[in-house]
Amino acid sequence: MKEESGDWIWEPIPQRSLAPCDRFKHACAMYGGFIYIFGGRNNTMLSDFWRYRIEYNEWEPLVCCEKSPEKLEGHSMVAYQGVLYVFGGMLDSGFTQGKTPLWLYNIDSEGWTWRQTTDTELEFTGPANRKGHSAVVFEAGMYVYGGYLDLKGASEEFWFLNFDSMTWTCLPPVTCDCGPGPRYGHSSVVYNDAMYVFGGLVGMVEKNDFWTWNFYSQAWSIIKSSSGPPKSMGHSSVVFEDCMLVFGGGKPNDNPTSHLWKFQFCSQTWKKISSKDVVPISKIYHSLLGVGLSFQKNIKFSNRSKDNFNQTLKESQQPRSTSKPFQTQRSNKVSTITNGIEMKVFTQCPGLPLSVSKQTFSKYCATEGQTVLSEVETSFLNPMFGCPEENEDLTGFPKKHDDVTIQHRNYSDVAVNHFPDVLLLIGGKPLAGCSSISLWQMKMA
Repeated sequence: MKEESGDWIWEPIPQRSLAPCDRFKHACAMYGGFIYIFGGRNNTMLSDFWRYRIEYNEWEPLVCCEKSPEKLEGHSMVAYQGVLYVFGGMLDSGFTQGKTPLWLYNIDSEGWTWRQTTDTELEFTGPANRKGHSAVVFEAGMYVYGGYLDLKGASEEFWFLNFDSMTWTCLPPVTCDCGPGPRYGHSSVVYNDAMYVFGGLVGMVEKNDFWTWNFYSQAWSIIKSSSGPPKSMGHSSVVFEDCMLVFGGGKPNDNPTSHLWKFQFCSQTWKKISSKDVVPISKIYHSLLGVGLSFQKNIKFSNRSKDNFNQTLKESQQPRSTSKPFQTQRSNKVSTITNGIEMKVFTQCPGLPLSVSKQTFSKYCATEGQTVLSEVETSFLNPMFGCPEENEDLTGFPKKHDDVTIQHRNYSDVAVNHFPDVLLLIGGKPLAGCSSISLWQMKMA
């Protein structure tokens, strides 16, 4: 086993009073400059819906309606072209047994749609309610693997949802010899033209086997390695550059882990990553999301959106202006101005948490030989960000003028590409001692 060390540092992000309660078995998805979170379990199953604005560390509760999902846990959520797709996770009962477990949330109109079978769809077939499955997006569709089906136990069903026609297709079943077989509590990611499935529960046995499904050849293959993460379930995975990161998980009746592993796709080797200083508490049934361009490069789009993404990617790779706001707090920055040298000194005001801080700008004009002091108060939610330019928010967009609520703006990929590369760990079991949801970040080296 190889262990990698470096500037991998976990940091807690302090939360404000308005935030969702801590939870596990929830579902998260990122779209534009926001993270969306639905349901999960605290002391009971939850049905609340929240939106998190990343650069300001602000939470906003979203209104649910009669068409919104009920209480869910162990469900999935993916984002595609302005729509969130929430699948599975219902409490098993006689009422939910014949109910289609799929809901759509339109981000622009802020409205829910329950994808219900109608009389004109008598031949409609789709996956039944399940928990602990995985769902990924490739091109214009969602792929759902496995899960736990009430009395039937673990499933090996592999379903494809076409986003354009909204039709389900069950991919041909495979035997355990040439595929992952029945399992739940695993994780899945997409890299290039394949889906990678790691670990999970098969029956009552934890696994650490690693499978890949090629979307074009429609075939499974196993990845064998002499080292790697231990057998686990309830972990979470995400693709970063040309590798897959796997965090946490464990065994149902054991303490979960706080281990972070990296799988290199090219060399097909595992490395355990050691973290400096602070490490988050061990987690299981959590969510792991990546913010920044290095987490977005591998996203597969349909033909109609691929050109827009390529243009966005090209723009984001241009050299950034030195006036952009992504410098670390409590650091100095020197930039040239027309009448001399401008020095900005960032100071943390005592008594304020990192999440809500006041920054003092001190300008020194060398040619004039005098100091000009000006104070600007800016609210920071996430300490990964520095101070914005005048008349700009932290994404480089014009400042918002609504002081009442967070108004949703579709920042698209342009804004996200200006974010630094940060790994976010959201919620998970064991629950935090405080009522607000547990939120950690790791700045990627």
